[in-house]
Amino acid sequence: MEQYKNNADDIQALIDIFPAKISGVLNAYGELDKLIEVVMDVGRAPFARYTTGDLPISEDEVTYEDIDAVVEKIGSFDLDNRAGMERTLHRISAIRNRRNRIIGLTCRVGRAVFGTLDIIADYINSGKSLLILGKPGIGKTTMLREAARILSEKKRVVIVDTSNEIGGDYYLIKPYTRETLKLMMEKIRILATRQNKDVYIQTFGRFTVRKNNIPINLTGKAKEILALIVTRQGKEISNEEIYSIIWENRPYSNENMTVYYNALRRLRSSLRSAGLGGLLISTARGQMVNTDMFDCDYYSWKLKNMELRDQFAGEFLSEYSWGETILSNILQEEYDIV
Repeated sequence: MEQYKNNADDIQALIDIFPAKISGVLNAYGELDKLIEVVMDVGRAPFARYTTGDLPISEDEVTYEDIDAVVEKIGSFDLDNRAGMERTLHRISAIRNRRNRIIGLTCRVGRAVFGTLDIIADYINSGKSLLILGKPGIGKTTMLREAARILSEKKRVVIVDTSNEIGGDYYLIKPYTRETLKLMMEKIRILATRQNKDVYIQTFGRFTVRKNNIPINLTGKAKEILALIVTRQGKEISNEEIYSIIWENRPYSNENMTVYYNALRRLRSSLRSAGLGGLLISTARGQMVNTDMFDCDYYSWKLKNMELRDQFAGEFLSEYSWGETILSNILQEEYDIV
């Protein structure tokens, strides 16, 4: 018979993160040993999924305030929009809108269960490869945790887990090489610079730059220059190319470039006023952006973050004609248009 490890199966700790109108229903319903997950999506009624079926929690729709209240108790999410709860195996997945705001949460119960591998214990200890397949929620991850526990009693176990549902994130096993350490430090640096950024740049739809969710005052050609530079994803674009794209009907000349440099000065001034002077980097030939300073919907889409790809709704920098070329590439990849 399955035995549940109490200190890892603290379901009540998960229920306590929800607003009272949700946690009260869950506690009153009971059957916590059969609870699989709780789903909250803005604009929809919350529900709980049990092994016996779904339970509507409330007829009231989930609000942003409900989502924010849960997120505040959870803490930060990692790059794949997942978070955990300290000293538990519970895991929370988030869905964000195009403004990078969390609009949905799936809070899944994590359990440490003993005895699930008894029937194949000999095979696990044999050292042979094993592939576990099955529907979501039937216990695949639970079996892997149990396998890791059993094997670790006699062997050193190395866990490769991109979702961090079985082992911890960014651990090094001694002894390690200098190259391994450098690679790990670089991953940590990238993680630190990409999480919890104050600046968010929106390219899907109309171009917008926000700091702490407040739009930065950018207008005219200065704004368009920044939009173009952002599309290069941190790579340099020459001043001449910027001019020829944005002022496409004007011939290039040193005299005509004056209008470009005036707009560039206005852009720098606006960024400095917003405390973002380091966002734009000038080189000997042109301009580039410091991608460590901001998150961007287009960048997330390019990284093929599946939970963020729904941010694209068919528009890209809709106010700029030169954005149509990039839009056609996005549409071709997004909808397999030839």
